[in-house]
Amino acid sequence: MELLNAIFEFLKNPNREISEQALECLRRLTFPSGNDEFFEKMPDEFFEELINLLMAYKLEIREAAIEILYFLSDQKLPTKTRLGKQNKCIQRLVAIVCSNSAESKISKWAVCTLAKLAEVPSILKIINCYEQELFFAACTDESISRIIMGILSNS
Repeated sequence: MELLNAIFEFLKNPNREISEQALECLRRLTFPSGNDEFFEKMPDEFFEELINLLMAYKLEIREAAIEILYFLSDQKLPTKTRLGKQNKCIQRLVAIVCSNSAESKISKWAVCTLAKLAEVPSILKIINCYEQELFFAACTDESISRIIMGILSNS
């Protein structure tokens, strides 16, 4: 926990190089099994920071943030619920899904994260507010249409 909290402090550093390196460290810490229990204990501020990074100026930063968010969305129900109820989380994930081209892996990560979050009934209700946007994205991007239709059919 101390290591994660220290890296999180570096993530908030105004120096872009330091914050980008911290983000990469966090992303790599999601790979080994067993670290999930520590990520689940992170404060809401950690979740907020990752969600804010979805609007980052560099594609690589957005991709790393969405990978970590996907990892978090695959955790236990309380963690999924905490993540999905964060301010602007669903809105930004839907925006990524709807704005990226079929070649972009970030839209695939975003739709998979939405699918995991949709397993929580209260989060599915939030996602359903974006049904039209998601349906349009499903019609225009064949690579994610099956996942989107799976989400929408659960409502």
